[in-house]
Amino acid sequence: GEALWGLGAGDEKRDRIEAIAADQDENILLVGGFEAAINFGGEADELLSEGRHDIFVVKLDAAGEHVWSRRFGDAAEQYPFAVATDSSGNVIITGEFEGTLNFGADPSTALVSAGRKDLFVAKLDADGNHLFSRRFGDALDQYATAVAVTGADEIVVLGVANGAINFGEEPGTALTGTGDANVVVAKLDAAGGHLWSKRFGSVDSWQRFRSIAVSESALYAAGAFGGILEIDGHVVESSIDGETSGAGGSGGGGGEPIYGIDGLVVRFDLASGSLVWARPLGAAGEQYAKLVSLGLDGHPVVLGNYAAGFQIGSTEIEHPVAGEYDLYLARLDAEAGEPLAARGFPSAGDEFIWGLSQDPWGNHVLSGYFTGSLALGGAPIAVGAPASGDAFVAKLSPDFSEELWSDVYRDQFYSFISAQAVTASGNTVAAGLFFGERIELGGGLPPLEHTAPARDYDNGDVFVVTLSP
Repeated sequence: GEALWGLGAGDEKRDRIEAIAADQDENILLVGGFEAAINFGGEADELLSEGRHDIFVVKLDAAGEHVWSRRFGDAAEQYPFAVATDSSGNVIITGEFEGTLNFGADPSTALVSAGRKDLFVAKLDADGNHLFSRRFGDALDQYATAVAVTGADEIVVLGVANGAINFGEEPGTALTGTGDANVVVAKLDAAGGHLWSKRFGSVDSWQRFRSIAVSESALYAAGAFGGILEIDGHVVESSIDGETSGAGGSGGGGGEPIYGIDGLVVRFDLASGSLVWARPLGAAGEQYAKLVSLGLDGHPVVLGNYAAGFQIGSTEIEHPVAGEYDLYLARLDAEAGEPLAARGFPSAGDEFIWGLSQDPWGNHVLSGYFTGSLALGGAPIAVGAPASGDAFVAKLSPDFSEELWSDVYRDQFYSFISAQAVTASGNTVAAGLFFGERIELGGGLPPLEHTAPARDYDNGDVFVVTLSP
């Protein structure tokens, strides 16, 4: 976990790195949004927004040197949420946009929103040139939350749809549903053509999914839900916290159930899109499956938050302080979804996570921020007063039993990690925001100075740090 290199960027308005990917040559791809100006290179590399949030895509080499930067967007709102690379070093980006969005140099490649937010998928080559881009959605809101690339360079997209959405070109491939914020999953070929797509969610459920992982034969998705949710004819029901007033009064029977929020991990067949299994993780209260990744043994690993104790398999996940959000890790059997291992990490205050990856040796890298203390197996680390939250990156052993290292990034005000990736050689690249006057990266690197007015929650500066295995 020694800091190898770091950099900072930002201006007076909101900037954020949303996702990171590393290609086969260990080049680093950063995607995010910015409102004014941002620069990851020299003077000639500054990007200027045309209005509200624009998209930036930045390529750095393995040593953190700037290779190229691109800006996309018009005066309306455009924002990316995910990035991946394929076997040729091409860059796949997905997110949401309003107005007009053009990833190419020709007006014919422009995407025009059908009304409010539309979902986009774009592919750039290794030099940042446009290969294809596609828009999906109707006059309501649709947006992407995650993207993954298969071994055959096919593209899998996870997103949200409020109206109708069609990932194909025929009326028969249109996806419609009921309720708000339905989950959509689509598999596209390497050129963006439709292979399969599906949708789930209804007026009887609440659901949020933001993470996917793929193996040779499986697609895993992680999220949370409340109520009764049907996926491919399979019904899952979240835990019940109580009931509304019925004939006998509150809790007296005859009322409607009050559903809690449970984590949910699902496996789809990668070739056909059919559901293989769905595994709720939860009990009364709130539990979330935030992120899923593929372990070295081929089993999915889940990282989540919980605000009430629950059980995963035979493991009790304890939660000693009511009202606080703690972390848990779980490994599920790839074939049936049964829990294989789990561990909770109760700490003082709240801990929230934005990253989960595995290194080449099967260790787990996680990142986010904490507001009280961080206890992942070693001695608890307290947040640096007077900060309201500190960013962290940590590495745990394959069986979750040992904290191998943890790094905390302090600015004496508020900082958090927003994205991470692990390279083929095992280095961890993490990015986040800091709002204090300066942030320490460690490893003998100079601190990063805040370029905008500090100590303002609306003016965070971006930082990137790469850590040794």
